[in-house]
Amino acid sequence: MGYKHDYVNHSIGEYARGDVHINNCENRASILRPWPSAHRGISKDNLDTYLSLFQLQRNTNKLPTIEKIKTKVSKDIKTHQQTMD
Repeated sequence: MGYKHDYVNHSIGEYARGDVHINNCENRASILRPWPSAHRGISKDNLDTYLSLFQLQRNTNKLPTIEKIKTKVSKDIKTHQQTMD
């Protein structure tokens, strides 16, 4: 269970070693950081909701508009069904 975590040592100038490279999380974080500012910040209570929305937008970014709508509506229906159970 989980992920095998490996690392590179930036202090010695190492940024990649075979399949091990700079953490992709850093890349995603650089995309995520400015996103909440468009929403004038976010509440810690709603962080999961904002992150889920951000993830959905990133995952459907390259889809045609109608496919984005279908994906988002189907996720809304599933979420609603889960809250009703």
